[in-house]
Order: sequence, then structure tokens, then C-alpha cells
Amino acid sequence: MNHRICSSRFVDLVSQYTCHCNQRILRKKLGKFLLSHRQNNIVTFAPQSRTLVSDISDISKSSIHQKVTGINFKTMAQFSSKAKAEEETLAISKSNFTSITNVSEADGWLNIGEYSVFAWSVSGVESCIIIKSEDMQVVFDMGIAVKDSVKVPNVFITHGHIDHIGAVASHVAKRSLFGMKPARYFVLPHLIEPLKSAIHSFQLMAESGPSVEEVNILPMLEGDIVHLNSRYFVKTFPTIHRVASQGYILYKEERKLKQEFKGMEGFEISALHRAGKDIHDVVITPEIAYTGDTVIDVFINPPTPDLLRVKLLITESTFLEEFDKRENNMVDKAKARGHIHLVELAQHASLFENVGHLLLVHFSSKHSAKFICDSIRDKLPSQLRDKVTPATVAAATRPSTYL
Repeated sequence: MNHRICSSRFVDLVSQYTCHCNQRILRKKLGKFLLSHRQNNIVTFAPQSRTLVSDISDISKSSIHQKVTGINFKTMAQFSSKAKAEEETLAISKSNFTSITNVSEADGWLNIGEYSVFAWSVSGVESCIIIKSEDMQVVFDMGIAVKDSVKVPNVFITHGHIDHIGAVASHVAKRSLFGMKPARYFVLPHLIEPLKSAIHSFQLMAESGPSVEEVNILPMLEGDIVHLNSRYFVKTFPTIHRVASQGYILYKEERKLKQEFKGMEGFEISALHRAGKDIHDVVITPEIAYTGDTVIDVFINPPTPDLLRVKLLITESTFLEEFDKRENNMVDKAKARGHIHLVELAQHASLFENVGHLLLVHFSSKHSAKFICDSIRDKLPSQLRDKVTPATVAAATRPSTYL
């Protein structure tokens, strides 16, 4: 027998937390609520669950909520057709639950396709983007050494502003403290000596830690390639900011059996391989692009076509408001400061037609998570809005949770 609960309380809980960044809070609230009504066949939110599921069509009329908030309100649990005269009720059963597989959130990590992303990014304050899959992990920018970044041995820095490079010394010290091998830090060539000097200054103050000679700070220019392992490599591309800057594209390299050999027996293919026959095609796919700080022109005139072909594009949207209190045009201000305004993304939505998903980062510290989500909902056209997720973990949580 399905357990029946009052729908009005359930809907009240859901409506309070419609931002992606608050999904963890929503799961906790609804979990407690459902557990209090639990019977043998009721489905509740398991603490380890990575997705929020069920099907309430009345809560949202648009698929925007699934992409922007990470919660698919169209698939959230059906209102029961049966209702008591004194109250409207909601029936939830196991058969009504389906998993969200494209975008979800768990403990600050966004699960987008086959990749998990932890995007801690606040404009002018600190940025650190961690990306991992089953066989790869990489960090873009090191403005703060969040604890999960310490495990990652390859760090790619976009430019020299302190909110993107200021925590390299901390990352070095933490890896040394935990007995880890020195990481590799890839930067524009002109940043090598200043960065070494900064690390050396911290070491002098601490009177301990690895020497500068032990820290691997390596130059990376436009078009350079760094292999992370046999399947993944990173390649640079130029971006446009107030200072010299560059972005990075993560590529996956796979070997696939050539069409002419498909259908053959395994021993036949092995014999061809032993005889020196080239039996594989090498397929290289642009998986993820990270721009760091830049202006919209990097997409209008992309330095490489792959930038707009990736499965996941991580880019900034520092500015959200169109006018400030003095009625100054904030779109012009964004350009002048080397940043992107959300309105510009809306104006050029068609450019992202072949991008699988966009993760927006680097919002101003003055914006709440709710304001960020509301701005995306209100300003972006549906064809772009449906493939956008805002990285609001830094705006919605206490730093002590993840640092």
C-alpha cells in the first residue's frame, strides 16, 4: 500500500530550495520529512544518493530547472489522482522514481556526464576548478587550495591575478605535509620567476618546506600539449583579459578498431596486430574547455574550433546586473575589465549550439546563490539556458565545509 502524505507540506519544502546550489539542503529537508512518514514500500532520499528524483509536474513548467538547478521538477513524483475530501494528498512509490543522469550534485561536486567537477570560484577572491573522472584528475587555477585539490598532481594556471594563482605556495606546502610527490604547475613563461620568488618567500617565513628547486613550475605557451596519462592531454589556447592569459582544453585520445576489421574473430585480429598491421584508428575528442577570465570575443572569434565543440565548457560570467545604482552600463564595465556579462552570453547564444553543457563560474561575491540562479533563468534564452549550470557552491556554503 502506498504511503500517503500531505502534498502541501511537500510542495512547500520543494519551493523553498529551487536553486541547484541548495539541492543538498533540499535532499536533507525532504529526507527528514519522508522518513517521518516512511512505511515498507516508501522510497526516501538515501544520504549517499547523488540525485534528486520524483515527478511533480505542477511545480515547474520548464526543463530549465533540471539544467540550472540540477533538479528535474518535471520528473519529481505524481500527484495522486485519489484524494481525500479533507486534504490533497501525494502518493510516492518506487515505480515513480527515475535517476537524473546528465547533471546532478553531491557534496559540492557537480556530476556532468562522465566527469565530476568541484568549482570553487568567486570573482576577485579565489578560484580553483577540480575535474576528475575514473582515470583522470586535473586542476585549473589555484587561487585557493581546497582540500580535494591537494591530491591532484597537475595544476594549470590561466593568468597571474592573485585569485587564480595566489594559493600555489599553499598547495606546495600541503602536498609536502602529506608526503606527496611535488605537483606540476603549468603557467605562462613570464610568471615562472615571480611565482618561484613568492613560494621562496613563504618558505623563508615558515623556515621549512621543500626548496624552490623541488617545485615543478613549468612554462606553457599557446598550442603546447601536456599529457596527463595515456588517454588524456591538455592543450592551451589564448584568451583575452587585462593581463596575459590563456585557457585550456582537455582532450581524450582513444584507439578504436578500424571499420574494416570489425566482425573478425579475436584471434584473427590478434594475428594482424602481431604481424604489425595497423588495426586501430586514433580518435581525439575535445572533452572540456576552461577559459579562466576572458571577454566574449574569445567565442565570437574562437582561437580554435574545438573551443565550441567540447562536451563541457567552463567559462566565466562575472557580471549579472545590467546597470549599477548610478545607471552605469555594466556590460560595458565587464568588457573594460576583461570579463563576460551574462547578457553577452544571451546575445550570442547561437555560438554554443555544439557545446554539450556550460558551467558558469567566477560570479561576484556580492551575488547570492539565489540571485545567480534567478538571473540565469530570467536572462538566458531557453536554447542556452537548458544547457547551463551555475557553479554556486562558494556562494551557498560556509568555506569550512570544503576547505
